Amino acid sequence: MLDFLYRAAGGRHDIVKRTVEEEGEKYLKSIYCIENKFYSSFFEECVNSTVADAYEYFAELRLNGNVFAENVYSMTPERGRRFLKLMAVHHAIKLIRRSRVNPSDMRSALFKAFDFGAAERKMYDLLYACAVMYSGSFSELFASAVMKYVFAKDAFGRHTVAFIENFCYNSYETMFNSFTKYLSLEQRLQGA
Repeated sequence: MLDFLYRAAGGRHDIVKRTVEEEGEKYLKSIYCIENKFYSSFFEECVNSTVADAYEYFAELRLNGNVFAENVYSMTPERGRRFLKLMAVHHAIKLIRRSRVNPSDMRSALFKAFDFGAAERKMYDLLYACAVMYSGSFSELFASAVMKYVFAKDAFGRHTVAFIENFCYNSYETMFNSFTKYLSLEQRLQGA
């Protein structure tokens, strides 16, 4: 009688698996072909972290204003690929802005790893230019890009922008902390 209550969470998880996780696995193949091991490792962590974020925000986190949970049923494999690409763009731009990574090398590796088309290359260049010239507006512009490019929505409110800005900040910090975390030899052996 109340079976729908038990299927709801599994349904969301199945959607994330089909649209984000499985698409991320396809990108890992090209990521492992990148010669620069730093970029390869960085983008591998981007994919793994984004998949974990997708499960958390699309499937598990239930609160008002969660734009990802509200749009989970509109997700398709193409939208999953777009979500992965945008988060890789976000994380790459943040890394470039905070470190001494060569921007053109990172750009080339990103385009190769995620098979960017001409329109996606232009979008990256615009987002990167905004991050460099108008850093205070980057988060808002990026949130708008998520809504338009992933969810195909032109109209959204300030709360949606704020939610995505917060999501992106937390996603990058979590991914970067995981990427740079020191593991002892004992911890590495336990993981293997």
